[in-house]
Amino acid sequence: MNMKINRTILFILSLTLTASSCWAWIAGFSSETLVTHQDLADKQTLYLAGYGILGNREATGIHDDVSARSLYLSDSNNSVLIISLDAVGFSQKLGKRLRKALSEELEIPSKNILLTATHTHSSIDLQGLWGSLEEEQASVITKRIVKSGKSAVANARSAKLMLGLSDQGKGYNRRLKSNEIVSQVLSLNITEKNGNPIAMLFSFGSHPVALDDNNLEITSDWVGFSRDQIEKELGTRAIFINGSLGDVMPSLDGKPSNKRTFEFAKEYGESIARAVIQADKNARELNSHLAYCTEYIPLEVDNLKIITLTKTVRNGTIDWSSLTDTSLNTRTSVLILDRLVIMSVPGEPVTQMSQQLMAKAPLFDRALFSLTHDSLGYLIPEEDVGRKDGYEEMFNLNRSFGTHVSNSIDRLLNQCLGKQRTISTN
Repeated sequence: MNMKINRTILFILSLTLTASSCWAWIAGFSSETLVTHQDLADKQTLYLAGYGILGNREATGIHDDVSARSLYLSDSNNSVLIISLDAVGFSQKLGKRLRKALSEELEIPSKNILLTATHTHSSIDLQGLWGSLEEEQASVITKRIVKSGKSAVANARSAKLMLGLSDQGKGYNRRLKSNEIVSQVLSLNITEKNGNPIAMLFSFGSHPVALDDNNLEITSDWVGFSRDQIEKELGTRAIFINGSLGDVMPSLDGKPSNKRTFEFAKEYGESIARAVIQADKNARELNSHLAYCTEYIPLEVDNLKIITLTKTVRNGTIDWSSLTDTSLNTRTSVLILDRLVIMSVPGEPVTQMSQQLMAKAPLFDRALFSLTHDSLGYLIPEEDVGRKDGYEEMFNLNRSFGTHVSNSIDRLLNQCLGKQRTISTN
């Protein structure tokens, strides 16, 4: 561990000893650009991920920066490092590489590093299905992401956490063909004791596909416009985690939208930003208590399309142990911040799946972090798998994927909350 990180850890320990109980939160933020104009000027071929397969969208330019945004949170006893990547997802191979590098540099357990993807369909391919990265490119990207995580820890200081919730999120449910979505928008405003901003974590579930496959410019899609507006209005830095996005498409009126332009991305993104800012106006302070529970879950994959595709491209999308193996391990987690329960899942939960998960902790404020730990396709309630017109089934690992994740979240809630899960403390 280098001297800079040693000094940072000593500083955090000093904060632990001197902070009062209401100021025992410690937080730090940092951001690094994932792709630069120089990368493209160097004649590197970079493929956009999210539509089609196997490198059919070569990036022609950068519309707006895509980034790795990192948030370190600690209550002086437990800590997590959350890293949000502007990408459609990330391969299991890259995820392991990043967690290993960060854990070794920071002496944070790799299981306490929550990698997540915003799911923009117009950023570089970190998942390995749309052209992937050359090793030299992957090495550069890894260094940038690790730098973001290290800097977040180095920037850690005493903090106050303010939680806001609203139900003003908008979208169209393509699976149910209705406006039924999880409309909750979460704001977590993190400041210093004197009110100086550290970061705003916000979460809502919707696909960042305001741009379609005709777009060849690198962009964070509507997510970037949301972040920009929040940063402009509140004078802070913003980090986004996608929520119940599995079957939700951008829409301002709950109906299918044919608009696929940067103008629409801006309009939709700013509508989500307004919901975040409104939630923050009614925010309440969180007491300093962080609990974190996580586990591996083994899965057997029987979706032949996924097996064939990932074994053909062989870019580590799924970390198969051999060409004949069809089993994998993934991770789920539960993060408790005072009375806020955050359930993290390794895929894209459809609305019905999200509703079932959030109902598991009815006495608490709840949120979902999707595409976290892994990027493994759609999560569908087992009883709903097999819809005649269900698009999500094409990228569902197996019929019981949702059940395995649901059961795991149950175990973790019991572990993290115990009797509090059924006893109100309000």
